[in-house]
Amino acid sequence: MNLEDQIRQHKEISLKIEELEAQKKALGQSIMQAMNSKALQLGPYLVRRFSRLSFTLTVDQARPFKAIKLEEVVDKDKLKELYRQGTSIPGAKEVEYIQISMTENESCQLRENVFQMKT
Repeated sequence: MNLEDQIRQHKEISLKIEELEAQKKALGQSIMQAMNSKALQLGPYLVRRFSRLSFTLTVDQARPFKAIKLEEVVDKDKLKELYRQGTSIPGAKEVEYIQISMTENESCQLRENVFQMKT
């Protein structure tokens, strides 16, 4: 398999994963709507419903609630700069990965091909 074939296959798999993730999310929503309690056992499956809060307030918006705290945090930007200058940083780890994108026209054609493969 040549490099272009590998890239094409990687992108096709990525598109399949995106589609499967969307299907999984929709199924999860449907299952949650059907649940009458926080837990459900159905055959060999145990389904538990969890809830988590998320806040998107700015510091100024949180100030009237007295919900602000000051704490020391690691300055990752400073560490990146030092690391790139050759400083040895304990716990530093560099990860390499690829990202494959396509022109709009090619992306549409690939999505059609992936869809046709599923049906």
